[in-house]
Amino acid sequence: HPDECTEDIVDVALKYNLPFAIVPCCVFPDLFPSRQLTFTKKNKTNTESFGRSEKEYLPVRNYSEFLHYLMDKSDSFSMATLPFEGK
Repeated sequence: HPDECTEDIVDVALKYNLPFAIVPCCVFPDLFPSRQLTFTKKNKTNTESFGRSEKEYLPVRNYSEFLHYLMDKSDSFSMATLPFEGK
């Protein structure tokens, strides 16, 4: 398992268009506070920004959020579950 370098592996593979497979393990939220999931929400209550989209950010704090964060890096990614117990 790659521990702290999981995201670096993904980023280098993207940069150089390389195939890769990872099995993320630990999230390390305090070590990587800049990791955030981005959500878009429509603002319908404020007349000044009616119909505009606003972005909301959620810090990546758990394993499920980390998986979503990594998957959001590219539409070409796919995820699979390995046929044995564990993360």
